Amino acid sequence: MVEIALQAAVRKNLVSLQRTTSNINTTQNILSTGLKVNSAIDDAAAFFKARSLNNRASDFLEVKDNIQNALNTVNTANEAIES
Repeated sequence: MVEIALQAAVRKNLVSLQRTTSNINTTQNILSTGLKVNSAIDDAAAFFKARSLNNRASDFLEVKDNIQNALNTVNTANEAIES
């Protein structure tokens, strides 16, 4: 009877260690990438929301670059007219 109880305790500790290892791996992945959600498997809704926001930010950066190019063109034209 003692042997059965010991095996159950060992099994319970093994499952606990496996969960701890999984949590450590997840935490290390988050720390190494800097992303809270790395894939759709982690949290699908948060992943696609983050991807959408990243795409939107990229679009805004492209618009900003285009505006900066237009501003540079206008400034160059203005300097040419003044000279």
